Amino acid sequence: DVPEWYTLTRPPTKVDAFELKFRQTQLETNQEEALSDLLNASAPMKPEIAGTLMTDFIEIDGPGASNWFSEHWNEIPLDRKDHVAASVTTYAVEQGELENARAWLSEITDENIRRQVETEVAVAELRASRKKGE
Repeated sequence: DVPEWYTLTRPPTKVDAFELKFRQTQLETNQEEALSDLLNASAPMKPEIAGTLMTDFIEIDGPGASNWFSEHWNEIPLDRKDHVAASVTTYAVEQGELENARAWLSEITDENIRRQVETEVAVAELRASRKKGE
Protein backbone atom coordinates (compact mmCIF):
# COMPACT_ATOMS: atom_id res chain seq x y z
CA ASP A 1 0.00 0.00 0.00
CA VAL A 2 1.70 3.16 -1.21
CA PRO A 3 0.69 6.82 -0.77
CA GLU A 4 -1.04 8.55 -3.72
CA TRP A 5 1.89 10.89 -4.34
CA TYR A 6 4.15 7.85 -4.91
CA THR A 7 2.41 7.02 -8.17
CA LEU A 8 2.98 10.54 -9.45
CA THR A 9 6.69 9.90 -9.71
CA ARG A 10 6.43 6.40 -11.18
CA PRO A 11 4.20 3.36 -10.75
CA PRO A 12 5.34 0.77 -8.19
CA THR A 13 6.84 -2.46 -9.50
CA LYS A 14 7.48 -5.93 -8.05
CA VAL A 15 11.11 -4.91 -7.55
CA ASP A 16 9.89 -1.93 -5.52
CA ALA A 17 7.79 -4.24 -3.35
CA PHE A 18 10.81 -6.48 -2.75
CA GLU A 19 13.06 -3.53 -1.91
CA LEU A 20 10.44 -2.05 0.40
CA LYS A 21 10.04 -5.34 2.28
CA PHE A 22 13.84 -5.67 2.52
CA ARG A 23 14.21 -2.12 3.89
CA GLN A 24 11.35 -2.55 6.36
CA THR A 25 12.89 -5.77 7.67
CA GLN A 26 16.27 -4.04 7.86
CA LEU A 27 14.72 -1.18 9.85
CA GLU A 28 13.21 -3.64 12.32
CA THR A 29 16.36 -5.77 12.72
CA ASN A 30 19.20 -3.31 12.16
CA GLN A 31 17.90 0.24 12.47
CA GLU A 32 21.35 1.81 12.40
CA GLU A 33 22.25 0.16 9.08
CA ALA A 34 18.91 1.06 7.50
CA LEU A 35 19.25 4.72 8.47
CA SER A 36 22.88 4.79 7.42
CA ASP A 37 21.86 3.50 3.98
CA LEU A 38 19.23 6.21 3.75
CA LEU A 39 21.90 8.88 4.31
CA ASN A 40 24.38 7.26 1.92
CA ALA A 41 23.71 8.68 -1.55
CA SER A 42 25.60 5.79 -3.17
CA ALA A 43 23.54 3.12 -1.35
CA PRO A 44 20.93 1.63 -3.67
CA MET A 45 17.65 2.98 -2.31
CA LYS A 46 14.87 4.44 -4.40
CA PRO A 47 13.67 7.83 -3.12
CA GLU A 48 10.11 6.55 -2.75
CA ILE A 49 11.33 3.69 -0.58
CA ALA A 50 13.22 6.16 1.62
CA GLY A 51 9.99 8.03 2.25
CA THR A 52 8.07 4.93 3.24
CA LEU A 53 10.96 3.81 5.43
CA MET A 54 10.75 7.05 7.40
CA THR A 55 7.04 6.59 8.03
CA ASP A 56 7.79 3.09 9.33
CA PHE A 57 10.52 4.54 11.56
CA ILE A 58 8.05 7.01 13.06
CA GLU A 59 5.59 4.19 13.77
CA ILE A 60 8.29 2.03 15.38
CA ASP A 61 9.93 4.78 17.44
CA GLY A 62 8.31 8.21 17.23
CA PRO A 63 10.62 10.02 19.68
CA GLY A 64 13.70 8.34 18.19
CA ALA A 65 12.60 9.31 14.69
CA SER A 66 12.06 12.90 15.78
CA ASN A 67 15.57 13.07 17.26
CA TRP A 68 17.02 11.41 14.17
CA PHE A 69 15.33 13.95 11.87
CA SER A 70 16.67 16.82 13.97
CA GLU A 71 20.20 15.48 13.74
CA HIS A 72 20.27 14.20 10.15
CA TRP A 73 17.76 16.14 8.03
CA ASN A 74 20.49 18.08 6.19
CA GLU A 75 22.40 14.86 5.46
CA ILE A 76 19.57 13.18 3.54
CA PRO A 77 20.42 13.09 -0.18
CA LEU A 78 18.37 15.58 -2.17
CA ASP A 79 16.77 12.93 -4.38
CA ARG A 80 15.29 11.30 -1.26
CA LYS A 81 14.41 14.40 0.75
CA ASP A 82 11.12 15.26 -0.99
CA HIS A 83 9.87 11.71 -0.60
CA VAL A 84 10.80 11.61 3.07
CA ALA A 85 9.07 14.96 3.68
CA ALA A 86 5.99 13.82 1.73
CA SER A 87 5.73 10.60 3.72
CA VAL A 88 6.10 12.41 7.03
CA THR A 89 3.54 15.04 5.95
CA THR A 90 1.03 12.33 5.00
CA TYR A 91 1.66 10.52 8.28
CA ALA A 92 1.08 13.75 10.23
CA VAL A 93 -2.22 14.29 8.38
CA GLU A 94 -3.31 10.73 9.23
CA GLN A 95 -2.51 11.42 12.90
CA GLY A 96 -4.47 14.70 12.86
CA GLU A 97 -1.31 16.75 13.43
CA LEU A 98 -2.11 19.40 10.83
CA GLU A 99 0.36 22.05 12.05
CA ASN A 100 3.12 19.46 11.89
CA ALA A 101 1.92 18.44 8.42
CA ARG A 102 2.13 22.06 7.22
CA ALA A 103 5.66 22.35 8.60
CA TRP A 104 6.79 19.22 6.73
CA LEU A 105 4.96 20.30 3.58
CA SER A 106 7.22 23.35 3.42
CA GLU A 107 10.22 21.01 3.01
CA ILE A 108 8.94 19.55 -0.28
CA THR A 109 10.55 21.18 -3.32
CA ASP A 110 9.27 18.92 -6.14
CA GLU A 111 6.14 20.69 -7.45
CA ASN A 112 4.26 17.52 -8.46
CA ILE A 113 4.77 15.84 -5.10
CA ARG A 114 4.11 19.07 -3.22
CA ARG A 115 0.85 19.74 -5.07
CA GLN A 116 -0.52 16.26 -4.31
CA VAL A 117 0.49 16.32 -0.65
CA GLU A 118 -0.71 19.91 -0.25
CA THR A 119 -4.15 18.77 -1.43
CA GLU A 120 -4.17 16.06 1.27
CA VAL A 121 -3.30 18.67 3.91
CA ALA A 122 -5.91 21.15 2.65
CA VAL A 123 -8.67 18.52 2.65
CA ALA A 124 -7.74 17.48 6.20
CA GLU A 125 -7.75 21.12 7.34
CA LEU A 126 -11.17 21.68 5.76
CA ARG A 127 -12.55 18.59 7.49
CA ALA A 128 -11.09 19.71 10.81
CA SER A 129 -12.56 23.21 10.50
CA ARG A 130 -15.97 21.75 9.64
CA LYS A 131 -15.82 19.51 12.72
CA LYS A 132 -15.10 22.54 14.90
CA GLY A 133 -18.09 24.33 13.39
CA GLU A 134 -20.51 21.47 14.11
